[in-house]
Amino acid sequence: VVQATPISLSDFYSSILQTPTPYADFVLAGAPAQCAITIADAGRRTVSGKPGVYAAGTAIGLPTGEALTVWVRFPGQTSYTEGTAKPQVDSLGEFEWARKTGKKTYVYFTRASDPNCKSNTVIIPAN
Repeated sequence: VVQATPISLSDFYSSILQTPTPYADFVLAGAPAQCAITIADAGRRTVSGKPGVYAAGTAIGLPTGEALTVWVRFPGQTSYTEGTAKPQVDSLGEFEWARKTGKKTYVYFTRASDPNCKSNTVIIPAN
């Protein structure tokens, strides 16, 4: 009988990224660093005593303290607006963001230094 040991998603990805391969020294000149931002949890909660939304996830391949840019869209808007908050990646490769609103909210994140490194988009229903 094999006993499985629980492991967080960020630890799993970190172990994969740190596993040596025969190609470990191979680097394609000019290639961007690998990055994967994933929103793993999102929903509604109270933010500073008011109805709000939150999103949390992992940022693989980004250093601790790296700033993310949050992009938000509300119903009736045709484009996303850059949020003022800049959530940072913690030592576990995780991040969290929250905002006061009762509206339906569309959210995704990008790496502040590389907008091409983009997360999945989540839709949080209205209150």
